[in-house]
Formats: sequence, C-alpha cells, structure tokens
Amino acid sequence: MESLLHNSANVVAPTLPRLQIGSGFFGNQSSFLKFPQENSSLGRRTLLVVEAKKNKNNDDKQDAHSFIPKPDETTGFFPEAVLLKEKKVQEDGKILPEFADDEEQELYESLNLQLQSALNVERMRHYEVVYLIHEKHAEEVESVNEKVQDFLREKKGRVWRLNDWGLRSLAYKIKKANSAHYMLMNFELEAKWINDFKTMLDQDERVIRHLVMKRDEAITEDCPPPPEWDTIRAGGGPPPKGAKKANLGPWTRDVITQFAYQEVGHLKAIKKTVKGFPRPQLDLSPSVFAKVIDHAFNKTLKPPFDPYANSVNFLIASYLIPYVGLTGYVGANPKLENAASKRLVAGLLGVESGQDAIIRGLLYDRAVDKVKPYGITVAEFTNHISHLRNRLGHAGWKDEGLIVPKFRGAEERIRGNVLAGDEFSMAYDRTPEEILRIVYGTGNETVPGGFFPKGAKGEIAKSHLNRGHRHK
Repeated sequence: MESLLHNSANVVAPTLPRLQIGSGFFGNQSSFLKFPQENSSLGRRTLLVVEAKKNKNNDDKQDAHSFIPKPDETTGFFPEAVLLKEKKVQEDGKILPEFADDEEQELYESLNLQLQSALNVERMRHYEVVYLIHEKHAEEVESVNEKVQDFLREKKGRVWRLNDWGLRSLAYKIKKANSAHYMLMNFELEAKWINDFKTMLDQDERVIRHLVMKRDEAITEDCPPPPEWDTIRAGGGPPPKGAKKANLGPWTRDVITQFAYQEVGHLKAIKKTVKGFPRPQLDLSPSVFAKVIDHAFNKTLKPPFDPYANSVNFLIASYLIPYVGLTGYVGANPKLENAASKRLVAGLLGVESGQDAIIRGLLYDRAVDKVKPYGITVAEFTNHISHLRNRLGHAGWKDEGLIVPKFRGAEERIRGNVLAGDEFSMAYDRTPEEILRIVYGTGNETVPGGFFPKGAKGEIAKSHLNRGHRHK
C-alpha cells in the first residue's frame, strides 16, 4: 500500500517498513514526525507515517518503494504534499512554491517550521557576495558593512574574506548612479538563512545591486578588483554615452552577454598585436539608433525606435553594426603582409561571423513577426537597414536582409537568406572608407556623425578627418 497515513493512534501494521527520518538513511526502525495540536492548521492530525509498498512476489527483486504522496479515492488530500511542490525564486529573492491561496501558504510555513525543528539539522554553506553601494552613500560604506556582518554574527555565520574594491564606474546607470562602491565578501552561513540575507540587502536603499553565489569551500585570499569597464580599452578615451540597460528576456540576455565578453577579449587581442589608440567617443543613445532607423525607412517612426525597449528591438539594433565589421575584416585580410596581423584578423573574423550568424538566426526565427507598435515585420526592418548600408557605402550591392527576391538568394533558388553572401555565397568585403561612410551615417568618410560623433581614431580614419578639415 502506497500512502501517507494520518492517525492519532501510534498503530501501524508490523509488516510494513517505515521511513527512518532524522538519521539520514532508510531503515525498519519506527520513526515519526509528530505535529503538535496547538496552533496547528492540521487539527487532530498528530502523526506522519510514511509507508512503502511491500512486494507480493518475493522473487521479484525490483524496488517498488515510493515515498511521494499521491492522493487517491482512499486517502484523499495530504496537507504535507505542499512541502513537495516545485519551488521558484520569488520577486523578493526567496525560494518558495507558488501557493493557491493564503491558507496554503500558512500551511506550508507551519509544516516547514515543524519539519526543520524535528530534523534539527544545521546545514552550513559557503557563499560569495558582491554588493554595490550607491555613490551618494559613499560615506556610509562602513555602516553598510557593519550591518551585513552583524546579520552574519546574529545567525552564527562567519566572514572568511572582505575586500573593499572602492568607488568604480558602472557600465550603465543603476538607480541614477554612474558609479558605485564595490564590496566582495566570502562567508559561511546556515542555508536556511540565505534568503533572509538577500532580503536584507534588497531592503537597504544604499545597496543598488548584489549577487550571491554558492561556493564549495571557504575562500580567504584577497582578490584584486577586476579592471573597470572604462579601462578595458585600447589606450584610454572617453566612456560611451547614451547606453542604458536593455529590457531583455533571459535567452537574449545570455547570448548578448557572451558577445560582450567576447568583444572585451577582442580588444585585448588587438592591443597585444598592433599599436593601440585611444577609444573614440561613442554615442549609443536611443536617439542615434532612432535616427538610423528613420533614415532606413525614409520616414519618421512614431514612437521613435528604442533599441533598449525589448529583445526584438535590441536584436534589430545589433543587426546594424557587427556585419559591417565582418565585411571590413574580409576586405582587410588579403591586404595584410604581417603574419601576426593575418592571424589576428582571421581569428576576429571567425568569431564576428559567428555572432552575425546568431543574430541573423534569432531574427530569422521572427522574420514574419510584426514589430510593435509599427506593424512592420522583422524581415522588412532588416531589408531596409541593409539597403541603407548599401546606399551609404557607395560601392554597390554588399548587404542583404533576411528575405530577398529569389534571384538574390543562394543559387537563385530560395528567398530565405539567413546568411548573406554574394553570387557564390561568399562573404562580401568592404574597404575602410566604405565602413566609415556607414558607421558615420553620413555617406562620407570625411564627415563624422552617427555612432562616432567626433569620428573614429585609427590612422585611416584620422587621415580622412584631416582631409575633411582642410576642405572646410
């Protein structure tokens, strides 16, 4: 018989094995979880006995035991089943089931408390937390740290490492802050208190962001701070302006985050191989993207296109630039004489082409979906952007959207165009001048604008800017 029995009498058929609770193993000894009648929503139910099915065929060695409650006609509803419901991370950071109503939540809390008390198990775990303190509360860093450590002391936890990384620039604004005071801490705490620890940080208005991670062991060695976002660049230069946190779904966020760190690696590789130069001023404001999209459609979209509004918009915005760099690498590779430079460009080209393929693939999956609120399909957006780049480049047809006329498709046999290519399905190439015309948005390599309001900083770009100044 497979069931959970609720009875006020401590009588069970002697032939049925019992579940040993509290000692960490299964056995035949009697062991019960008793629930007091006082302040309990279980009424007179005072005994939890877990029984297992006894195999009628002694020759059958297959394990037929099961300890998962299953309501049926005989046994009816089991209150304890609420403890086995799937748990999810709630908005406040706590890990709890989704309750049908307040009564079920009260039942869960009561049973969970009784279970913890009955088991009397302390589970110490190692954790690591990074928390950011708002720049306007820079004078209260010590107070915040004391609050965190007081919590750990109260819960009999232990701090293994505390590193102060100081005031550091943020990659984007968080709660109107451009910078924040970074703290790194490794600590030990009973697992049952970790949600309260997170809630404590959530409710402190001075802490604008935190991340708690589980560790396998205590970490005591000091950890130097990672390079600031603004310092991971070739030779310095002003930070980008106008960028903000995008409202992305988990899948898109994961992919784009991978791309971001890959680009950091590219900067490091370039700096190791060729002479660096200061990063140019970049303008990643929504208004710049909106202007490019308006230019592509030859009309003003209302409301203005916002690349940070959602995943689809962000992927469309991502379609704007990476492919241009890819064609630039294809165009530059044959002209390189140095083996190290050829290796660098080949390596960059491989990853850049992969990024472009993924972006196009994600958009192709949504090709016929209409972008809200414009009523224009994703495929139409890509086609207009590609036509704009062809116009600005002044070098013929080197760009294609996701759905094209059949004569533009592979072997002139298909309209789907998840990867762009020439008549032989080879990657298109562009010259540095063509690239400058496109990223400036002016169609003129001597006139900066768009994403580079003050122009690019490479030798070729500077030579064209100087030529433009001489002609003014």
